[in-house]
Amino acid sequence: PQAKKTLEEALAIGADAAIHLCDQAFAGADTLATAQALADGIGKLEHFDLVLCGAATIDSGTGQVALQLAELLDLPGITDAEELTFDEEQSLLVRRIWERGYIKARIKLPAVIAVTNKINQPRLPTISGIMAITNKELNSWCAADTSTDISCVGHSGSPTQFFEMSEFH
Repeated sequence: PQAKKTLEEALAIGADAAIHLCDQAFAGADTLATAQALADGIGKLEHFDLVLCGAATIDSGTGQVALQLAELLDLPGITDAEELTFDEEQSLLVRRIWERGYIKARIKLPAVIAVTNKINQPRLPTISGIMAITNKELNSWCAADTSTDISCVGHSGSPTQFFEMSEFH
């Protein structure tokens, strides 16, 4: 449920519409079950060209969801993108961080790309953007809305179970 505020912020800074996947069935998911829930939601869309993901989650930082999502959607995927440029029709040039510098790659659309925080300078919501939220779509979909197989998402669909997390001091 806390994701709804983030989606509202995205609408306030220019997104046309947002979809909130929210169902208790999604709770307790590892990266694969999370990717499955997202794939089911994206699969319900009529058309899309690009799926942008963050480079890693703030809770575990594994960086696995984007490529798992690409695999489940049968799309090309790339991680650690810091720059995107439209190239030929239906493709992007991607500058990807690499341990010794960067790699430039061309990726055909539709695609899934995990971006770093260097991808852009975030905008702040304006008063008019905040007011415009009421005229934009913010749909909430549950597992049934996306025809999700409950055994493949959430805690029950997670092949990885975490037992302990600790921070170094």
